This record gives sequence, C-alpha cells and structure tokens, in this order.
Amino acid sequence: MQDFKLGAVESHFADLIWLHAPIMTSELVKLCAQELSWKRTTTYTVLKRLCERGLFQTQDSVVTPLLSRTEFYARQSEQFVEQSFDGSLPMGGIIVNADNMVLDESDEPIEGLYAVGNNAGPFYGGTDYPMDVLGLSIGRAITGGYLAGKHVAGL
Repeated sequence: MQDFKLGAVESHFADLIWLHAPIMTSELVKLCAQELSWKRTTTYTVLKRLCERGLFQTQDSVVTPLLSRTEFYARQSEQFVEQSFDGSLPMGGIIVNADNMVLDESDEPIEGLYAVGNNAGPFYGGTDYPMDVLGLSIGRAITGGYLAGKHVAGL
C-alpha cells in the first residue's frame, strides 16, 4: 500500500508544488529558499523522495503532480480509516461523558477535548438515527455545546 502520510515540512513543500505546478525545478529551488529557508540540495532531496512515493514527477526540469492535492488528501483519509478502524468508521459518534469530554480507550476523559452535536455519541443507541424528528440535531448540538462550555468555565 502506498504511504499517504507526510510530515509537516513535507506537506508545506507539497503544497508549494501543488500551488505553483507546473514549476521549473530552478524556480522551485528559489521558492523553497524563500519559503522554507532550504538549500538547493535539500529541495532536490525532498523532491526526489516525493517523486519516488508517486506524488510528483520531474521531466525536462519541470515538476508536475501525479496526484492532485484533493486526491492525495482523500487517499490519506482513506488510508487513515483503513489503518485505524479496519476500513470502517465507528458508528454512533465519538464516545463522550456527561460534560461532552471525549473519552479514550479506557473510558477516561481526554483533558481539553470535547465533542458535541452529531460528532458526539452514542446518543441514539447505535446506528438508528431518527430522521423524522425535526430540529433534533441542532438541539443536541446547542445543548452539548452549552454543557461543554459550562464544564470548561468551571460552572
């Protein structure tokens, strides 16, 4: 499986290419010197690595994407879901406590992390989302936000 994970610096570099493509390698070197404070050799090293990973290609000193930015991040998301959830997202939302704090695998609250609205669950007991109750989603989002806000404020 192709690896669709990029570090922060690689992501910035890839974004520069996607933004300016097609781009001459000489222009990319100048751009990376300005934006990333890179030397020419660093630019070529990272470019070579991303070309080997199938993101870009260089032909006649012109860099072009093999995948669009949208396609890359869509595949990255698919890879994350596959690796983290065996290809299927959990139904019912993120598990939260009464204060809407997100719970970890041990059902312990993760300090400072909250989920409200349709992201928080399980509210409906599983996958049975009632579609015939108008305003249910917005009411839950407002109430969950209120409860989370009260908890953050210590009220």
